[in-house]
Amino acid sequence: MRKFKLAFLALAAVSGIAAAATQGTLGATSTGSFTNTFNSNPRQVQVLGLQDALVTPNSGNAYTKYGFLPGAQDQYCVVDTGGGSVKLTFTSANGKGSSSAGNGLLAKAADGSTLEYVLSTGVQGDANSVVDTSLDTTGLTVPAASTVTAASSCGAGALMKSIVVQGGAALPVGTKIYTDTVTVVATPI
Repeated sequence: MRKFKLAFLALAAVSGIAAAATQGTLGATSTGSFTNTFNSNPRQVQVLGLQDALVTPNSGNAYTKYGFLPGAQDQYCVVDTGGGSVKLTFTSANGKGSSSAGNGLLAKAADGSTLEYVLSTGVQGDANSVVDTSLDTTGLTVPAASTVTAASSCGAGALMKSIVVQGGAALPVGTKIYTDTVTVVATPI
């Protein structure tokens, strides 16, 4: 019995479980106590494989909600430890524009001038899932089949994101560099 108790205490110390049990004393009555711990391993999500994107006048075509347009495209991954669906929402640090072509996200140059662009995202190979993040404020619902349960399973990524100049316009010629930072929030659903 002694060996089992020591082995349990060693296991408890390794796994982070506190061994706070107290033993009763010998007497007419005896009182002891122990702690019950329940760890449900809460569901967690993580976005991985995000890359900075660069669009130049020589960029190839990128798939958007509106078809293939000049821009940049890459893939990324969503981990859901519970293996469920995940909602992704996207927020531009510079906000949205208000051109007649739509309300694209804004990239800004050092002089304060702006360039509207479209950020499309969706499940790789599923054209019906692609959303324009500047218009679809509800975000992207990533189905369970397109998430992985561990980061080591991401591979190339099951999701795509692309950026193009608003309306598929050519990148303005000049020396300005426009930038924007987009924040992605993943929420289990």
